[in-house]
Amino acid sequence: MTYYPSQNIADILPEGSRVYIVQPGDTIYSIGLQFGVPFEEIIRLNSVPQPDLIYPGQRLIIPAVRP
Repeated sequence: MTYYPSQNIADILPEGSRVYIVQPGDTIYSIGLQFGVPFEEIIRLNSVPQPDLIYPGQRLIIPAVRP
């Protein structure tokens, strides 16, 4: 899923998902641990081409936690 800054993020969020703003020192793996979501799902949902290259201020969609 790709979204652009001019889009209203609420219009494209999958149900139960949230937006996370990357903080200094974050990795996709650590964000996944924080929210209890497999990091592969964050990569897939956000179409991250290079998972080791995320940056502070970047918005990532975090999928809903599956029971």
